[in-house]
Amino acid sequence: MPIDVEAAVSTLQAPAPDTETGDGRKLSWPRRVLLRALMLAVIGGGVALLAYALLDAAEHPEAFPWVFIAGAFVLGALRLDAYGSSASLSPVAVIAAGALGGPSAAALAGFCTAGGIAAQKRKVPDFRELFNGGEMTLAGAASGMPFIFFSISNQPDWLWMPLLGCMASVTLYISNMLLFCPVLGLMNNTSPLIIWRERFRWAFPQTTMLGLIGTGLAAAYREVGIYELAAFALPVAGMYISWRQYLARTRNSVEELRAKNTELDELARQLRLANQKLAASYRGTLEALIRALDARDDETEGHSYRVSAYSQIIAEQMGVPRGTPEWETIARGALLHDIGKIGVRDAVLLKPAMLTEAEWKEMRSHTEIGYALLSEVDFLRPAAELVWSHHERYDGSGYPRQLKGDEIPLGARIFAVADAFDAMTSNRPYRKAMAIDVAVKEIQRCAGSQFDPKVVAAFEVVWPKLVAVRERAREMVA
Repeated sequence: MPIDVEAAVSTLQAPAPDTETGDGRKLSWPRRVLLRALMLAVIGGGVALLAYALLDAAEHPEAFPWVFIAGAFVLGALRLDAYGSSASLSPVAVIAAGALGGPSAAALAGFCTAGGIAAQKRKVPDFRELFNGGEMTLAGAASGMPFIFFSISNQPDWLWMPLLGCMASVTLYISNMLLFCPVLGLMNNTSPLIIWRERFRWAFPQTTMLGLIGTGLAAAYREVGIYELAAFALPVAGMYISWRQYLARTRNSVEELRAKNTELDELARQLRLANQKLAASYRGTLEALIRALDARDDETEGHSYRVSAYSQIIAEQMGVPRGTPEWETIARGALLHDIGKIGVRDAVLLKPAMLTEAEWKEMRSHTEIGYALLSEVDFLRPAAELVWSHHERYDGSGYPRQLKGDEIPLGARIFAVADAFDAMTSNRPYRKAMAIDVAVKEIQRCAGSQFDPKVVAAFEVVWPKLVAVRERAREMVA
């Protein structure tokens, strides 16, 4: 099946055969030399074969089916642009010419097909048109080879006709692919086999069908002549018209789908931007809340970020996948665990001396205040439960609800270990930080009383990671 190299190159977005690959990268020097050599070889072979065919036609003009050779030009000019390549009905004329006149006639028909394609473009032929002419001349001659050994005149049996048509069609198709795919593969820096699979595998049954029609037309022409041939040509004309109508409808459908796809891409882009802005807004909200808390109580600066980072790591170790809603709830709840202290009076929050019982009661109310605050914010509402429960103890001796064991939300149980580890390993005005190994042993000692043993087991595995992220915990806001 004749294939227009320029149309296929355009489809694969290779702007020129000797400068760039299909993805816009410059062709390497060896590849450029090989590409030029291959194209020149095809052009040279086509010119030599065309010269031989013209000499043969000059000596034996009566042996050449000129009606099919001229028809190849017409069918080449009636090119059909399909998505992935261009195609035409010219194999009908090429194979018919080969059936009646052998390889020389088929070579002339192939060259005329290329001429029809070039005429349809209405531009001065360039290097690619020359390659098309050589390639189609060679492929046409190859398709005429079976008729040297099995002529349609001396093998009139009904079985031989379709066999000859299939042989000629397969030869035409294979010749086209062997000459064309390597060139396009070099242009696009890919395997010729991949080019064939992705772009031209579909053409095989079409070429076979057209070859059968061409062989039948050749036999009809031999038997009844040119006038009766018109009746046999009507199916080909009908095929061309129906094909154009089908492609026109397909093209309209594809264009509509492309337009809708473009709209969807734009909507997806806008949605990504909106999500990015929303994520930035979420983070800004969290940062603002933490800054508000730090403005009231700067004694433990960075503590909220560290316990959030620690809680994230412990949660992952316990099987909570990073980025899931449950993981985000734990990370955000740990970050905002003390947000309720905004509602505690400075006289209590900043008191340097021991608190009275009434003052302790007010201080402990920060868990309920924090719960009430976060419950009013949609994206923080899931984290409110952790804030409410972050002072509960595994044995039930915590506050404000004296929850016990698994009654305490998992995030709050994880937070309790992360909070204790950071508190023990951080400097305070009234004491220096503990050594890491001492803090780890203290947490292990309190497993089953203050802390969930399962959380402590996970902590024992990951505590070196907690130490490693301590200085960059602020970057881990979820």
